[in-house]
Amino acid sequence: MTFDVELVRVIHLPKVPDDLTSPPERAKKTKSGLIYEALTDGTGKVHPSKNARVELRNAIWTAEGKMVESSYLGPGTIPAQLPRLSKGWAEGLMLMVEGDKSRLWIPAKLANGEPRPNDDAPPFAAPLGPLVIDVELVKILSR
Repeated sequence: MTFDVELVRVIHLPKVPDDLTSPPERAKKTKSGLIYEALTDGTGKVHPSKNARVELRNAIWTAEGKMVESSYLGPGTIPAQLPRLSKGWAEGLMLMVEGDKSRLWIPAKLANGEPRPNDDAPPFAAPLGPLVIDVELVKILSR
């Protein structure tokens, strides 16, 4: 057999954050338990509402360092509707303006829930337990 192969692009995964389980002291905490830190300040002036549609880039890890999702593997940005995201992720986005990059430490109760002992998660199910999300709010598509 002979194969004709062309390398189209090399995808570099985002680096796993060193502080997955212990946010830095400078990080802020909301009343709900979400912990967040601004990584880069944007230039936007308005925050998305709880019903907004946004365009974003993201990478999501479990507390054990397993990447469970990343828009960097595909087209680069993805549209999202805040009401369809986990409570913690939507709350974190509402604290941001266009161009902001933040790291969110989302406790299980604000993510997809706690894992249950002796309960196997079905394939393709959302990860249970706490999550860490690096997110960039690229654009607010509708408020």
